[in-house]
Amino acid sequence: MTKKRVLPTVFSLIFLLVGQSIPCLSASPAPVYQQTPNPDYEKGILEFVKDELVVRFREGVSEDEIASLNQKMEAFPYKVCSFPNGLKIYILRFDQKKLTIDEGLEEYNRNSATMYATPNYKLFSFNSVEPQLFPNDPYFKDQWALENRGQNGGQEDADISALEAWFRSTGNKKVVIAVIDTGVQIDHPDLISNIWTNPGEIPNNGIDDDNNGYIDDVHGWDFKNDDNTIYDGKDWHGTHVAGIIGAVGNNSQGIAGVNWQVNILPLKFLEYGVGTTSEAIEALAYAANMGAKIISNSWGRWGAPDPAMEDAIRSSEALCLFAAGNYRKDNDAGYPNLTTYPASYPLGNIISVAASDSSDNLVNTRFWGTNWGRTTVDMAAPGLDILSLFPTDKAYPPYAYASGTSMATPYVAGVAGLLKGLLPARSPQQIKKIILENIDPNPNLEGYLFVGGRLNAANCLAKELDGIPPEVGFTVCPPTKLIENIPTIEAHFEWQGSDNVTPKERLLYSYFMKGYDEEWSSWSPEKSTNYFLPLGEYTFKVRACDEAGNVPEEESSLTAKFSFEVSLPLIVYPNPFHSGQTLTIANISSGSNNTEVLIYDITGTLIKVLREGTEIQNKGGSLTATWNGCNRMGANVARGIYFYIIYDGTTRKKMGKIAVTD
Repeated sequence: MTKKRVLPTVFSLIFLLVGQSIPCLSASPAPVYQQTPNPDYEKGILEFVKDELVVRFREGVSEDEIASLNQKMEAFPYKVCSFPNGLKIYILRFDQKKLTIDEGLEEYNRNSATMYATPNYKLFSFNSVEPQLFPNDPYFKDQWALENRGQNGGQEDADISALEAWFRSTGNKKVVIAVIDTGVQIDHPDLISNIWTNPGEIPNNGIDDDNNGYIDDVHGWDFKNDDNTIYDGKDWHGTHVAGIIGAVGNNSQGIAGVNWQVNILPLKFLEYGVGTTSEAIEALAYAANMGAKIISNSWGRWGAPDPAMEDAIRSSEALCLFAAGNYRKDNDAGYPNLTTYPASYPLGNIISVAASDSSDNLVNTRFWGTNWGRTTVDMAAPGLDILSLFPTDKAYPPYAYASGTSMATPYVAGVAGLLKGLLPARSPQQIKKIILENIDPNPNLEGYLFVGGRLNAANCLAKELDGIPPEVGFTVCPPTKLIENIPTIEAHFEWQGSDNVTPKERLLYSYFMKGYDEEWSSWSPEKSTNYFLPLGEYTFKVRACDEAGNVPEEESSLTAKFSFEVSLPLIVYPNPFHSGQTLTIANISSGSNNTEVLIYDITGTLIKVLREGTEIQNKGGSLTATWNGCNRMGANVARGIYFYIIYDGTTRKKMGKIAVTD
């Protein structure tokens, strides 16, 4: 038997649970501190699953070639994780008695069909003056991270400015935020209405209705136990994280999440705070395939990079928030071979989050301290003594304090959710840019973090969104061609605007009818108007102005535009007519200033010319010609049939017959 070798890398246990508490019903929850292992403690080996490999094969390698190689190595695909962009990552299992993990890594990485093979590493949870909108949740006063009034000795305003942000948005149920963690108590009374439901799955029928490979995955999946029991009573961590993101707000109960309404997708892969790379990758693939564009990840490991995990995150096509770790270490110092992952991967869709305290300092307590990194850790968010949800079978009332970069990370995920609800078309990289460019800068954090500041929800929503003009859409329009036997036709319009910041009832509107109006109307909250229009072609435009004064350009896609034609039928009356009457030809289209009506007798002799400015007058936007029945000499014409031809310059526009009686 070949002697097993130990991978020569270093791993630090980063499982940190701080601040578990059981609040009493008559008072606000009080923090109870529990001493935890020293986060600086490092094990001598990198922990991984002993009989599994994570493998990516090169593009173009056939399934038969993969099967042949696996058969040769006596390994079989335990799972295949497929991503929307085509990436496939294989989780292979083998017999340790026949093959050591070092031998497996060497053989697979040496084979030309393999892009890479890595161990299935173990992963660990990281616990540990605008208008304002106040929620009525009774414990909100204790959520200093949302509104810091200096409670518990903190610094006033050292918070994420949630009240100002909520004035603009309290969330959107169309936004799906995946929480990859220890599982979530989906029936928690302060969370149940914000739990995601799979629209393609029929509950409890034992069938994979949506053919995604998971039976009855109605509210997510447990990748640790391979079933749909998202919460099994073993852990509180994921429920606490989910509450920070999306505890139902303003419901007179418990606390408020950053999003009062949202869809939380619970995905479990950690149990008692420990999971594996393969389980995490499968959870990432599930989140991506089910449409989650924001993924909160309060877990990681200390050690070397893992290309499989990096590939999975990149292919998730979501903004992935990762905890920076609780080692009290500089993640830059050992980068890239000895640092916190996945937080330190240099990907455009990752935000790495450190923890700040209620005085706007990086957390550094007796029991733990946040990691930092000038290039590897992006920003800070509140992460000390954070009040959130606790499972109902573990506390009553079901709320408790906890600390760690685990708690800081979901605050950033929550703000990303608010932005995604307002800006659904923005990419993960664009949402990341908004968040990082609108932090609260802080001298205490400069030099320690990439942007040198702490999360500010209000800045993210206000500064970015106030630069975007509102959009207008028509709700009622006339037909594109209006034809009536009257001189003018009524055209009725109604519209509605929308804005990322200003409520629609506060928008102002201005409109303009091209071909009729000379200038735009004055700004008004009115959302309808009527026009009485003569013959012609018109384009009606409406644009809106928000409270920040943003107005779209006239030809912008945000300006509503509707083109149509008013076509009035030519009216000749009375016809026939007799001597002494006046013949009227109405609704002649207006052209250049030399429109003429030529009148001929039945022999083709021209007997009269009606000219614009004399017998032809502009009435209501169209021309009306009148003929008194006389020829060019002023004598009444004889009884008979006559013809008229309407000319606009050199173009014949219309012709017809006239009958003259005695």
